[in-house]
Amino acid sequence: MLDVRFITLFDYYSRLDTLTSAFRASTGLSCTPGCGWCCETGDPEITVFEAMPLACTIVSNPFLMERYNAYRGAGTRKPCFFHDASRDFRCTAYAIRPMMCRMFGYAGVRDKNGAVRFKTCPKMRNSARPVTVPLIPVFQDLQLTVTSLAPSELARLLPFPDALSEAVDRETIRRRLSSENGDGTNCPLPVAS
Repeated sequence: MLDVRFITLFDYYSRLDTLTSAFRASTGLSCTPGCGWCCETGDPEITVFEAMPLACTIVSNPFLMERYNAYRGAGTRKPCFFHDASRDFRCTAYAIRPMMCRMFGYAGVRDKNGAVRFKTCPKMRNSARPVTVPLIPVFQDLQLTVTSLAPSELARLLPFPDALSEAVDRETIRRRLSSENGDGTNCPLPVAS
């Protein structure tokens, strides 16, 4: 059975995608087709909770698990494990990507005084239309909602590779224990297809 916290998380992601689409439409901003710069150079912070669906995807697939172990064993951090430069659509886990990946280039940040400042990707096309502060989704505000869904031990922010590593370890242990208890080893949440 799917954990209600993950149902809520994916519902929230759906609302974020709608918010981001509206923001893109109102500003004219868009990623350059086939870019992937953020996946190749970034090291965003996500929660271990957000990494759990990604971990299920890896642990569910022996080929991915072998590839991930080589990636992790080599100490690789960039590009993102799910980035595939040979594909037109670079992210192989797009449907279950974390909040930061959904919002990158389309959100603002709060400065030390709490004022919202727009922060776009340096590779993104400039908009002919001005970006107004009330329209800007704000990273910190949105992250609070995601963090509030997670159990406390999974709520801390870590660099993406570290959060994914911990999530893979947790999912591997969960499967081992489930198998020993006869509970099966299916992922308790959606996986990327």
